Amino acid sequence: MELKAVDRTEISAKAQELLDKYSVVLSPTVDAAELAIRMGFEVFNADLDADDEGFIAINTNEKAIFGAKTNRVIGISRNLDLAQKRFVIAHELGHYCLHYDESSPIYAHRDKRFKGEEEQDVDYFAACLLMPEKPFKAFYRAAKEIFGSNKERILSFLSKNFIAPVGSVERRISELAL
Repeated sequence: MELKAVDRTEISAKAQELLDKYSVVLSPTVDAAELAIRMGFEVFNADLDADDEGFIAINTNEKAIFGAKTNRVIGISRNLDLAQKRFVIAHELGHYCLHYDESSPIYAHRDKRFKGEEEQDVDYFAACLLMPEKPFKAFYRAAKEIFGSNKERILSFLSKNFIAPVGSVERRISELAL
């Protein structure tokens, strides 16, 4: 199945729509697991191969799948740290929001650590969800005031405040042209 490219503005709007729909309060962190649960998913740690980060599975023909009490699950490699787990959950929600076709009863996607180009839209969605533009820009400006041009300290500050992987924070800074 070939996925159509989605405009970045549309992706950002879909992430914000999800935050608004589920009344997610930014503090600045977004509780990705709680959001997924509100959406009807069960989120759990899974024993996955070393190069697997997570997966999403939906089967609307069933009432329960993978031992869960729901037909929607997100599994995350138990070997990831908290920031990585949060990003994987947001990434899987991106697959759901950008690629899931409600007319099809079954959807499954497994993510590997080594992602091809087709995953970039979903990573962008995850970044928009976990690091919404307005609060991220505000925290970035504060970090610049505190740490000046010390890139490592700025990245660390933002990573800790948004509980996001440093690489994702660095990419988000670039995406927002900060």
